[in-house]
Amino acid sequence: PETVPTFSVVREKAPTTFVMGNVGTPQLSLGWGVKEAQMCIDMVDADALALHMNPLQEAVQVDGDTDYRGVYAKIKELSKDISVPLIMKETGAGIAWEDAMRMQEAGASGLEISGVGGTSWSAVEYHIAKEVGKKDMEYLGQALWNWGVPTAISVVETSNKTTLEIIASGGLRTGAEVVKSIALGAHLGGMAKPFLEKAVEGRDSLSEHVDHIIREIKVVMFLVGAKNVEELRRVPVVILGRTAEWLGRRGFNVDKYVSRT
Repeated sequence: PETVPTFSVVREKAPTTFVMGNVGTPQLSLGWGVKEAQMCIDMVDADALALHMNPLQEAVQVDGDTDYRGVYAKIKELSKDISVPLIMKETGAGIAWEDAMRMQEAGASGLEISGVGGTSWSAVEYHIAKEVGKKDMEYLGQALWNWGVPTAISVVETSNKTTLEIIASGGLRTGAEVVKSIALGAHLGGMAKPFLEKAVEGRDSLSEHVDHIIREIKVVMFLVGAKNVEELRRVPVVILGRTAEWLGRRGFNVDKYVSRT
């Protein structure tokens, strides 16, 4: 209770901003349910609840919790009984289409991709394990540093195989990359590092950078002839290199993106 003001201040300071609450999936296996989830929602007056799944991080974490038994049944329960949409969120390893379909079947309304390319929680746990002298976890964290599905690939896979709302995050650094993510099938784009770096410099620097990103998004949309997000999701896109090869191996036809109108 004493920490509630540190969370509720978000809505107080940003009354019109899209805000998500956040609960870890492992907590569901430990007995958390609708009551606790709704408490998190109410605490920040959230528009949605993110349920983050971080099996890789837990698996390489010192004393990590890898008990995911019954998780999909819990997701079904939450999706029916909480007061806002449920968004399934990864934490740096991306989401494959097979998992996305299961999440949709369980009642999720959206996904936050958080794919490979941004924060690596394997890397974070590697450094923690090294600091406390846990050689086995240090080895695992380093070995699986870049494990997972890159953000762009995850966006294409999940947008083609589900009808979920998709937030692209994980390695986005510029407004142009937000535009590219939406053109590939996302509905929103998210980033952290560029804003955190500016926040360290001060509020004015952060505010200025937000304006720069927004302007960049508008200019790139203008350049590709998209008046709005729905039009942007239909503009022609050329997918090349390792991304095209990966998607092709997974059974996706990247050529269809070139001829869209």
